[in-house]
Amino acid sequence: MSFPRPDHPGLRAHYEREWAAGLFAFTEGTFHPDPVPRDGVPRFGLSLVVRAEGGFADRIAAESEAIAARCRGNHLNYVPRDLHMTVRSLEGFQDTVPQRQIDHYLGQLKEATEGLGPIAARFEGLGGSRGGLYVRGYPNADLLELRRRMRDARVPFGNLGPAGGDGDRYRDNAHVTLLVPREAVPEPEVAAYVDARTAVSFGSITTREIALVVWRPDLRAANIEVIERVTWLAPQGEPMLRIEWTSHERKPQPAIDELYADLQASIAIDGPTDFTVLVCATQLLETRYVMAHLRGFGDRERTLDYADIVELFENLDAALEALAAGRTGIIALYPGQGAEYPVFECSADEVRLFMVPWLDAERLDRSRPLPDGLKSRPGATAGRAQLIGHLKELRGAFARSVAARDPRLAQYDPIRRWLPADGPDE
Repeated sequence: MSFPRPDHPGLRAHYEREWAAGLFAFTEGTFHPDPVPRDGVPRFGLSLVVRAEGGFADRIAAESEAIAARCRGNHLNYVPRDLHMTVRSLEGFQDTVPQRQIDHYLGQLKEATEGLGPIAARFEGLGGSRGGLYVRGYPNADLLELRRRMRDARVPFGNLGPAGGDGDRYRDNAHVTLLVPREAVPEPEVAAYVDARTAVSFGSITTREIALVVWRPDLRAANIEVIERVTWLAPQGEPMLRIEWTSHERKPQPAIDELYADLQASIAIDGPTDFTVLVCATQLLETRYVMAHLRGFGDRERTLDYADIVELFENLDAALEALAAGRTGIIALYPGQGAEYPVFECSADEVRLFMVPWLDAERLDRSRPLPDGLKSRPGATAGRAQLIGHLKELRGAFARSVAARDPRLAQYDPIRRWLPADGPDE
């Protein structure tokens, strides 16, 4: 399912306008102080958020600490445990949140995520306004669609508690707040620091998990408490991570015969190993140095050549075993300078995958959960059964294509082993 594309150029221009006013306000001390909330005020109420985690959170926390170190006045500076991206603010502040509100919004959220892909945002540059400082974020279409659904679900009910939150507003941004001002004093060092870092890249968030939270803020801290986390799966049969074969042009017969002759020479020395057969078969299909696309990781999507596919198939049994057992694992591709692999961890029905440098993948302790640092990398999600089926079908489709182009390869494993009962493609 696809949704209208977000207007990132328009959002960037909005951030620039806000910071033009914020730069002056923080330099001169004319920003808007925000006192500790009391029951009934419209801000800091029940909210849906994505918590910052792993390396992404570490980078953002370092910025918050650098800003706090430059502050002259007393302000609410966000500490690592409170860093988050708000999906939707639901209510005004309440000393006690009734259970019926919690149940109401959890039900709305679960309905709103049906058929939704992972929500994501890319973060680039510090910024702010007269009301505070933040990291600028650029949301994906699924995040905006989720907000639209949650806003529309509000219409029949309005606020269940104090007026406040987003109400009928539709957020089109994705910022992570770093500072809320508490007193109006000039902060020129802070303003200069932020102004020098408006183009720094901080990475991205990709997730299918949202937390319902309450705030217990004091003068210096947000003190966010998680009530419940909600996750959602990829639609049935549609793994977010997928490998898509490209068009494979048929090679001239002399080129096919040359590849087969090379295979026979290798067999004469080492026998018909899976590796030697795979090298021949993948080179048979490779067209203009491309065999497939690895999709599902946004700007980390990869074009795969024959060496990637050999590595993938050589290690696929181990990945399938890890998926079946619900363990940590990797989907290996060809290693080398700048190369990245998908690594994964499993729950009962879901697989969370992250694209990481290949050396980090190879050093992974697969008997333990993924380290938090890897979870800040670009991510994808899939239903466990659907991903297992997808990877197995890759082998069948590959074997059919190979046997159709050179039937002689069908006598050798792994092509013979993977070839479906209905035989090669026509």
